[in-house]
Amino acid sequence: MLRPGVDVRLEAAGLLAMSAKLGTRSVVDQRGPESTTTVLDHHLNRIFRTSEAVST
Repeated sequence: MLRPGVDVRLEAAGLLAMSAKLGTRSVVDQRGPESTTTVLDHHLNRIFRTSEAVST
């Protein structure tokens, strides 16, 4: 479930651009896969509610 007030189109565009850049950096060894996953998880957690937040 999305957090209130999330602009879906804006977030989708940002995540697409960020994931492309992170993927490129990971391929050329500037950023490892764990770091890439951490960055994407951070941004996804900003957009989506956790299961605990949904049940309250």
